[in-house]
Amino acid sequence: LVNNRNISDVKFAVGLFDVISLPKIKENYRILINKQNKFSLSKISESEANTLLLRIDNKRTVAKGKTQINFMNGWNKLVSKGNYKTSDVVVFDTKANKIVSTLNLKVGSIVYFIGGKHAGISGKLSKISETGTLRKHKVAKVSFGKESVESSLNNIIVIGDTKPIIKVEI
Repeated sequence: LVNNRNISDVKFAVGLFDVISLPKIKENYRILINKQNKFSLSKISESEANTLLLRIDNKRTVAKGKTQINFMNGWNKLVSKGNYKTSDVVVFDTKANKIVSTLNLKVGSIVYFIGGKHAGISGKLSKISETGTLRKHKVAKVSFGKESVESSLNNIIVIGDTKPIIKVEI
């Protein structure tokens, strides 16, 4: 099972945060990024296997006042109401096929690097700023331990408000 869907195609593509479940042996794995910026499997518990984090990359208003949310993995979802912003993350329940909650991108949130040279590391978001004169570029300052680094806002994803919702250690 991939995200609680039975997949028979051996060439089916999986991506970041996707959950691979093997029901016969009762094991679940999440796709994460390791320190070498490569995909790797992390064993997770049965209770966490239904949770999927999806970053909102774009949104638009469609017919009859509904909003279409476009996620980082290519999925789309029509919603009638809600305060969804770009770069926020929705917690999606794959068993019920619905959005459970939203994680806002704000100072103090726990974030996970999904790109750049710090990929695979989680930390606390300490500052969001803009650089550039003609083209504005958003930069996030993330602290982990005694270190703090700056990276593009596209390289991070929120994984929790005060503590991570999913296990991100490999």
